[in-house]
Amino acid sequence: MAIGFIILEKAEPIAYIISQNLKKIWIFAELLLFVLVGAQVNVQVAWKAGLAGTLVILVGLIFRSVGTYLSLIGTPFDWKEKLFCVVAYIPKATVQAAIGAVPLAAGVASGEVILAVAVLSILLTAPIGAIGIMIFGERILDYGKLSRYRFKELRQKLALPHVGERLRSKKSGRIWKVVEEKEVWLEELSAFGSSDNAPRMIPAIYIRYWGEEIRKETGKDKILSFKYSQKDPSFQDHWEILYDW
Repeated sequence: MAIGFIILEKAEPIAYIISQNLKKIWIFAELLLFVLVGAQVNVQVAWKAGLAGTLVILVGLIFRSVGTYLSLIGTPFDWKEKLFCVVAYIPKATVQAAIGAVPLAAGVASGEVILAVAVLSILLTAPIGAIGIMIFGERILDYGKLSRYRFKELRQKLALPHVGERLRSKKSGRIWKVVEEKEVWLEELSAFGSSDNAPRMIPAIYIRYWGEEIRKETGKDKILSFKYSQKDPSFQDHWEILYDW
């Protein structure tokens, strides 16, 4: 984490590129991680520790849920949104899979029991948490008009690039690389003379470009940032995506 912070501070474009490459590696690594952990589980030990292990997991979830709710006191969230945050913290998987087998590998006397409980926590909390997030998200969260599907429609309409793709500036001919993209909402004030003065939220895609050629020429990084929306569909006017790089 410290190395990541330093790279982000000293060489921001490189940090985004490394992050994207690590995400691709993790797709394969997580499959390997969970398969190997499952292969090490002693089913008989897991069965014996089932009731006691489930009780330990439930007690831990209760204290974790209380801590999550208390940590949200003083935030602008209402009680429904706080409840959703509690539900969202129920699933367990990655950390348990990564360290569950460590005591067994270290020769700890109860290593098999610890590993069995770790896997049991994944089996219990992952599906329950996923179902809870889906149900509570649909019933208690107020999406209003901020639908995420509008970002998908906007991206398709404007034919925007993804992180990692290279672009050519139609004005200067220089090559740039997309290092970051985010989905944001912009406030659009009502037309002049309108009776409704409340701002209207419109979807936009925030994109940052890194000048690769400029770094080669000057030794310094240069980053450009733009927000593209239906009110500013100017991407195709200034950029060309290089699909054959």
